[in-house]
Amino acid sequence: VVSGAIVLYYVYFGLKGLKLSGDLIQQLLPQRTQLTSINIDDEWKEQHAEPLLSIGLQSISAGSKVIQVSENARLDTQLVDNGHWIVLSGDLALVEPKPEGGHNTLLHFPTPCSIHHSSLLKTPLFLWGITKTTLLYLPSLELSRDINDALLTLDIQPTFAQLTIQWRWLLSVHARHQNCTANSILLAKDDLTDAIYIVESGTFQVAQTNIQLTKNSIIGEMGILSEQPRNATIQCITPGQVLVIPAYLVRLCIQQCPEFSNSLQDLVLMRQRGKA
Repeated sequence: VVSGAIVLYYVYFGLKGLKLSGDLIQQLLPQRTQLTSINIDDEWKEQHAEPLLSIGLQSISAGSKVIQVSENARLDTQLVDNGHWIVLSGDLALVEPKPEGGHNTLLHFPTPCSIHHSSLLKTPLFLWGITKTTLLYLPSLELSRDINDALLTLDIQPTFAQLTIQWRWLLSVHARHQNCTANSILLAKDDLTDAIYIVESGTFQVAQTNIQLTKNSIIGEMGILSEQPRNATIQCITPGQVLVIPAYLVRLCIQQCPEFSNSLQDLVLMRQRGKA
């Protein structure tokens, strides 16, 4: 009853232009984040060795710490504005506020996964702990060769190079390399559009056409933009490798990065006109 009266007092007199002290405002507003730190010892490292290796983490650098985020808590950017974060457990989401109040959930991070928090500092996106979440903070990061190679592929591909380094980082952590043998089918017409591909080596061809796709070519962008099944079959002509990026992450980049979205749409138009 008392707390309710205080809130009503705040609303009523706030509307009348009364200025409340900073201390009282802080008492009225809910805490954004409640963080509990956990020590990293040999036993903890042994318990978490498998999930950390699965995302390419080579070692835990000095200054690292384990953080537990309370349920329904927003991570303040002042607390997590640098470094890398490994989501070890719980339900951590990328959200954006709605004008009418509340927020939209854009992405649930799988566990385990690695994120560079500076990719989320651009207003209005922020991280939200839907359930109690455990994070490993790393001031510096040693990655497996696969992730570094994925980041390099994104850096030199003209369309994906338009994304910020933070978005390219997020994609590279969740991407995978796929080897393809000669005469194999990379994707078939009417398949579910679950990923986009970047050719890293080898030659690929659109079935029943003379259109060939080589290093740095994007494959599968039409299905991503239309959210429809594949409209063509792609065959591997010479042995090669592609970088496979999950569709849900590419669509998130399309929503949040207009330059990237426009570039993909331009690529589709050029291919429809037979110019790419």
